[in-house]
Amino acid sequence: MHVVLVNPPNHRFDLDDLAPPLGLLRLSQSMLNDSVSVEVLDFNLDSCSGEMPDGEDFYEYATARISCRKPKIVGFTSMGINSHVSLRLAANIKQKDPHVITVFGGAHLGAIAEDLFRNFPFVDFVISGQGERTFSDLVRVLHSGKNPTARLLFDHGSPTILTHPWDAYATINLSDYFILNERKVLNFETARGCKYKCSFCYSPAHWTQRLEFPMETIISDFEIARKVGAKHLFVVDDNFLNDRHRTADICTRLAEIRDLPTWNCYASLPDIHAEIPTLLSRARCNSAYIGIDAVTSLQKKALGKFFAKSQAACLEKIRSLVAKKVTPTCSFIIDAFWPQEELEETFRWATKLRLEGAELSFHILTKYPQTKLSREKSEGVEFIDNDFRIRLMFDCPEVVINNPLAMQFPQLFPFHVNPVMDSEFYKNRLMLINLAQNLISLYPYELNDLLEGGHKGITCFFEEISKAVSRELFVDAVRFKIRSRELCEEILCKKIGFIAVNT
Repeated sequence: MHVVLVNPPNHRFDLDDLAPPLGLLRLSQSMLNDSVSVEVLDFNLDSCSGEMPDGEDFYEYATARISCRKPKIVGFTSMGINSHVSLRLAANIKQKDPHVITVFGGAHLGAIAEDLFRNFPFVDFVISGQGERTFSDLVRVLHSGKNPTARLLFDHGSPTILTHPWDAYATINLSDYFILNERKVLNFETARGCKYKCSFCYSPAHWTQRLEFPMETIISDFEIARKVGAKHLFVVDDNFLNDRHRTADICTRLAEIRDLPTWNCYASLPDIHAEIPTLLSRARCNSAYIGIDAVTSLQKKALGKFFAKSQAACLEKIRSLVAKKVTPTCSFIIDAFWPQEELEETFRWATKLRLEGAELSFHILTKYPQTKLSREKSEGVEFIDNDFRIRLMFDCPEVVINNPLAMQFPQLFPFHVNPVMDSEFYKNRLMLINLAQNLISLYPYELNDLLEGGHKGITCFFEEISKAVSRELFVDAVRFKIRSRELCEEILCKKIGFIAVNT
């Protein structure tokens, strides 16, 4: 029996985090002793390398690549934004050979399982939660000729393999990734799940319990990564700092490894205790992604996240990381329909954090399926297509941007739609937020001077710049993304005298 595991395309030009698909490699590893052959097809690699045709031509190309391998089972995953691509491919595969069995998994596809069964007859099985054990069990049952008793399979226990799937690398060509991405990145895990239950986060539903990998396995895997040529590791745990004592133990052990690859992780503000920056730095962690997300009482209540107790305390923790050369990327979640004063407070916080050396990342609020936020009542809400947002905020090929299923099933594909309300207002807010991130990143000192000089607010200032830029660019998302920075330089540097910081 031959199994093909499919990773749909996601990126085009941004190669910094390009790495082999860890989830599919773990599935592959789980089946190596089951008398089946397994192959991973990573169309994201094809997209980044430029070998993949885009748009509608992609489906013919990808369907042919899958079908020629004569699979009995095809497994699909997604990153949420590209779930429709997996579904379209599965439909094509089924049309070519109705006997092929399709299996779907991952945080997004697992969250919308019942909707998949109800609306897409070509979906045979869906796995909710971590899939290694359940997927290998399913393959084993199908290989024996038996019929599974259920189509929705839950896997919330501990996987049988708690080590990095090194043997599964035989199903890919690692050098293809390392040639494209000079950082030579591998995705890594040390744990799953998070002790926090934020309203907007997929993690509580996907990882229903926290799972920690064995310490000896973690240390060994870091050492092996160096030997296979990795220069950097992306630790994809939802929150690497969930347990301060375990974090300290891992970092202390890693600091003893010679020529350890650099690495980065996700972290949470409350868990950045006094000793953490030093421990991370000694272990060669060079950056941490920190979800500040909510800074006002309205935002905290809306997102169910109360981490940012005060600006002073937040700044102190960011300073402590920067002092140890661990670059924090501070993210903020912004509802485009929030009142202007909410945006103003977010931008003010971001400016202060940038002055301390933090990188910034602004995200538009998305009600991800099966989160607490998505369960809020939304009856009667009308939606419109929203490829402007994706073109502006993401680095995606056209096949990912164009989602013909979005308007038919708007609750399933929140990345591709937005509430009707005032679509022109929404578009202007998206440009404002995108511009704000760039301007705060480039000109934090001048913006801080404006604030301290009693300026009416930097949001109003951003709006003026955004209007000037969008008039010249005719409000085209791609042109705005590409040219807005250059036009801002002309307006701010040449006419007003701003000086950009090094980025």
